[in-house]
Amino acid sequence: MTKPTAPPYLLRHNVYAALVDGIFVFLDVAADRYSCLERRHTAMVARALGLQVIHAPGGTSATGVEMASILTDLEANGILTREPELGRPARLMEKPAALREVYAATVETPRRVGALDVARFAKALLITKLLQRWAPFQWTVARVARRRAACAHRAVIDETRITEVIELYRSLKPLAVTVRDECLFNALLCIEFLASYRIYPSWHFGVRLNPFYAHCWVQTGEAVYDDFADTVGQNQPIMAV
Repeated sequence: MTKPTAPPYLLRHNVYAALVDGIFVFLDVAADRYSCLERRHTAMVARALGLQVIHAPGGTSATGVEMASILTDLEANGILTREPELGRPARLMEKPAALREVYAATVETPRRVGALDVARFAKALLITKLLQRWAPFQWTVARVARRRAACAHRAVIDETRITEVIELYRSLKPLAVTVRDECLFNALLCIEFLASYRIYPSWHFGVRLNPFYAHCWVQTGEAVYDDFADTVGQNQPIMAV
């Protein structure tokens, strides 16, 4: 039996991809930067990555010479690679079939905010500010991933308990967060606060186009912790930590 032919190109280990309205969008975690292709380049780049993508209508297809130049540029800019030790096969995340918000109605007796809760929130706030001020984005992402993997065996999984802690976070959040659109700060603050209660959700990133918009939020399974399901659902997922 012959082995399947490997695609000529891989995504670099620090790069994630999404297909949004027939256009490839790349997130380079190391550079903390998004970039995208023209629509007519999608199908050929997909083939170079070994992905089955139907060519989206709108515009002519790129020529062979043009595609060779584009692939060379993507490789030079650290998006693609032909070296197995530097990359991984491309995978596109799918939108979840359904999302739901976590409501306080599931908690019969809401817990009052105590001094320890305030102290934990203050610590989470300080860590979040330090990370945003001094840590590279890639390091912060890796830190969240390492902790989540290392602490999975002792994570709280009781939904009632998780909802209770999320409500504590929502009660304390107005003390520090005044700008709703700072999704990166808000999500990281939520992650740091929940971690102090042994709750380790996923950090999700998504994008949409026309106009371009990048967003991130906190989620476990289909449950969204710090955002509205309708808002999250408008984005095509590109990375989950």
